[in-house]
Amino acid sequence: METEKEQETTTTTSTRDETQKITKPKIAMLSVAAAVLIFLMAFSCYGCSYQVPAPLEPEEAKMSMDKLYNTQWELDTEEGTPSLSEMHDLVIDSIEFGLKTSDSEFIAADIFFTGKPMLSTLLGYREGYGFYFKNGTMEFPIKVAYSQSKDEQTETLTLIGNESNTHCYYLKK
Repeated sequence: METEKEQETTTTTSTRDETQKITKPKIAMLSVAAAVLIFLMAFSCYGCSYQVPAPLEPEEAKMSMDKLYNTQWELDTEEGTPSLSEMHDLVIDSIEFGLKTSDSEFIAADIFFTGKPMLSTLLGYREGYGFYFKNGTMEFPIKVAYSQSKDEQTETLTLIGNESNTHCYYLKK
């Protein structure tokens, strides 16, 4: 028969073996999880620059409009070539903003489509709604959002369909 001390040693050894068997897979899983987290943190900055802000206050909207004067924006085709059903599924390749109109609440804007003539519009701001395009008395059913990355290196213009909720991203040329 085994003595009490021998039983204690055997139990300790078997417990240690079981602990080592359990620990190695856990270490492997934790290593993979840590690598995934590091990867996500390293490459999440790209997604941060595409977050659409809430509607701006009038003062913020004026500052954003000032940044849009005389600028050109090109469709970001990184994830394909999106179109807005609100614009009859036409692909908007680029947008060019001019100077203030005689009515200082609007900026002249030219919208360029793939394979179609350009459309001259105005960009306006309405409190509680945000930026929008209009042509004469007709307002287009899309919202326009301007955003700038935290490091101020990337500016993004986002068109959002009111019905489809499709987002089309444009980068400053």
